[in-house]
Amino acid sequence: MKNHFPKKHHILEQALEAFQKTTGIVAKNKPSLNQILLANQDIQCHFAVDVKLTFNKYIIAFEAGTRGAENNNALEPQKILVTRFVTPQMAEQLKALNLPFIDTAGNAYLNQPQMFVYIKGCKQQQPLSNERVKRTFRAAGLQVIFALLCQPGLENSPFRKMAQVANVALGSVDAVIQDLREKDYLIDIGRRKRQLVQKQKLLERWVQAYPEQLRPKLLLGQYQATDDNWWQAVDLNPFDAYWGGEVAAAKLTRYLKPLITTVYMKPPLGKFLLEHRLRKHARGKVEMLDKFWQFESLAQNRLVPPLLIYADLIATGNARNIETARLIYEKEIFEACF
Repeated sequence: MKNHFPKKHHILEQALEAFQKTTGIVAKNKPSLNQILLANQDIQCHFAVDVKLTFNKYIIAFEAGTRGAENNNALEPQKILVTRFVTPQMAEQLKALNLPFIDTAGNAYLNQPQMFVYIKGCKQQQPLSNERVKRTFRAAGLQVIFALLCQPGLENSPFRKMAQVANVALGSVDAVIQDLREKDYLIDIGRRKRQLVQKQKLLERWVQAYPEQLRPKLLLGQYQATDDNWWQAVDLNPFDAYWGGEVAAAKLTRYLKPLITTVYMKPPLGKFLLEHRLRKHARGKVEMLDKFWQFESLAQNRLVPPLLIYADLIATGNARNIETARLIYEKEIFEACF
């Protein structure tokens, strides 16, 4: 299927042209540095470029959740997000999070000591096409990638072992491994040895795809408890269940007061629901999700792996969870994996 999306450098050039047209500020691409220069008379600002082919609330939450770990070097220029179109709602969210951006419609936000720009409401010139999601970033592929990211060295296991750990069909592993090779996420090193590379970029793609491609398929139901703090005295061991989302984040960081309780376990749920007096409710604050992996989490206290805690927080799109997500990314993911 032909890809109708413009290449990243086309998006960048169009965004710079639109920015210059709407603001009068000179905008130049510095491809050798992967930077752009914005100049207004004697004021110059450099930004590191991050072009996004797609853009949504999960990407915004991810960027906010990783900002602390990736911006520790004060000598490096601040990153600017560049994409095709930012809605007024997303522009407000980006401004509130102080995340600079420009798009091809002329919308922009910059907050530098001598250069402040905020433009929203410029309309896109052409309707956005629907990008076909690659098999690797659909449900089964995301399960394989999750297992690879959480189990270092798994990429060197036989495909049958990978399928077992990821809880997917054998054919799914073969297709995903081939695609990861083509996308330069996996390289062959010597005889029958493979190495996962660009893990930070792969993790980013996984976290952004998880809320739309995998998580909805895992939801077993929403329920309501008689006491919002019911989870504090619950023992999940007899049910081989795990805490996810806000409860897992609270237990891991002691930083968040959970409003939503997330439990991952395999059905049937009847005994668990009955024992903890949980009743079905369309807007209930207890969500039960299918446990989709087949390996032991290294986290203590029956917590899902840190990557999944982080992804659950990002999936809420809720500003109150972003600071906790950032802490988990810095302490449990970034330092450990990259």
